[in-house]
Amino acid sequence: MKVSLMFLAMVCHCVYGSAALKTRGGGQAPACPSEKTPIDTGCDDLPADADCATYYTKINTGKHVKCGKSGTQCVATGPVCQEPEYILGGLLTWTACSQFCQGKGVNVVIPGSADEVAHIKGLLPAQGTGQHRAWIGIEKIGGAGSWKPTPSWTNWKPGGEGNQRESNAGIIWDSGWNGYWYDMNPGSRTHYCVCKQ
Repeated sequence: MKVSLMFLAMVCHCVYGSAALKTRGGGQAPACPSEKTPIDTGCDDLPADADCATYYTKINTGKHVKCGKSGTQCVATGPVCQEPEYILGGLLTWTACSQFCQGKGVNVVIPGSADEVAHIKGLLPAQGTGQHRAWIGIEKIGGAGSWKPTPSWTNWKPGGEGNQRESNAGIIWDSGWNGYWYDMNPGSRTHYCVCKQ
């Protein structure tokens, strides 16, 4: 019996741990529950007395699979779930925002279109004037050279990009800017932190 359970655990871990795992019909997996406890190891690495059903093991970027019990062993039982595409981290400095996103295994958002800029604005809590600002995940080390990584699309305020050797960038919706990008040396200023899978 013990051998059979170990074999079952190995099969479940291999199948659900595959990056090629598809949902039924090849569609998008449902959203992961907010109360899940993510782990980077396999479900079968959890101790026998663990409450397996509260754990989800990561199978690839943004996807997790639910753990469960098979006899006395924790195994990957499913279903697969998908993390939200955008994660909001609140008002943070550039450094804290970058660290927050990296801690989630993702990056600070780099908008790829005007529609995405509008979507990002819709994610932000309603605030007073001066608070509709979000970081963009590009930077110039020492304020020199080109932006890294190179954005596929930009929306710089006309005449307002790269004139002061700034190292970071953000999006502004205040005072008629309507989603224009601007660059600055961030220091201790805070903007909304938005991460993207």
